[in-house]
Amino acid sequence: MADDPELAQWRAQRLAQMRGAAGGAQGPSAEELEMRRKQEEAKQDQRRMILNQIMTPEAREKLANIRLVKPERAEQVETYLINSAQSGQLGGKVGEDQVKDLLRSVTEQTQKRTKVTIMRRRKVFDDDDDDDDDS
Repeated sequence: MADDPELAQWRAQRLAQMRGAAGGAQGPSAEELEMRRKQEEAKQDQRRMILNQIMTPEAREKLANIRLVKPERAEQVETYLINSAQSGQLGGKVGEDQVKDLLRSVTEQTQKRTKVTIMRRRKVFDDDDDDDDDS
């Protein structure tokens, strides 16, 4: 029974299926990761190209400085500028002052307002406190 070729073939097929299932569960292949990386890189290049067309050098520099400190805010401003440019809302090149105004508005929108409430507890008098002084 150990020499059965059909059994050996079936075992080989089953082993290949199990390896294939385990390989699929591990995650994307190296080729898929490389393809995704290239797509992301192309998307970033396209964003950079659009921003270079619609912003002055001073505005780009200001946004680059902001990116060092708050990358998510810089990303929000860039997305807003790109969407505005694509919809035709921008009249000309965006200057440094306009970038500052956009940053202020984004900060105001995303800033969380916290309210601090102080609750004071009343001192509870204990009858046993009087006995402590008698020692």
